[in-house]
Amino acid sequence: MGVTASIAEFKNRDFIDKLIQERLKNWDISRLAIIDRIILRMSASEMFFIDEVPPKVSIAEGVEIAKVFSTKDSSSFVNGILDAIYNEVYIKDNNPDAGIIVEDKTNSEKNI
Repeated sequence: MGVTASIAEFKNRDFIDKLIQERLKNWDISRLAIIDRIILRMSASEMFFIDEVPPKVSIAEGVEIAKVFSTKDSSSFVNGILDAIYNEVYIKDNNPDAGIIVEDKTNSEKNI
């Protein structure tokens, strides 16, 4: 993570914060420890806006940074939030076949 991720996070903070907030259970993003919030924002920004870094690398980097700079439970928390963002949003938005109806050999429709 570097300057490019920082710029992406700054320019897209509302989008990124919404992604994070939607995955917090009974918690508000403003109540997160500042270091965890920064790690989540930077990693999610890198996942969506830095094409040179694979999303799984963004997640792994965020988890490792949390292990070093945050509490003992933060790495699991960061991993859970970033993994949910990846699985629920990133894959869906970057899968060109998602939601397309195709006809199979029996002429019945199915979702793929």
